[in-house]
Amino acid sequence: MLAAITSHLTGDPNAVHLRCRDFAEGGLPKASMVKTTKLFTMHSSLVAKRICAHQIEKMEEILGSLRGFFS
Repeated sequence: MLAAITSHLTGDPNAVHLRCRDFAEGGLPKASMVKTTKLFTMHSSLVAKRICAHQIEKMEEILGSLRGFFS
């Protein structure tokens, strides 16, 4: 399961904002947000490469937002 990430920042209360300090490795070229209400699946063979990895605290925030959405 994947969540959409966009650099088009909006006031979506369910979205989790990503900043440079939120990454354990790598990063994104622009300030972005995870749209936790826009989920999809994709076959693993379609993933070309890993761009970045979140800090554990940020992943917990994203998962908390997902849990809130499904509650």
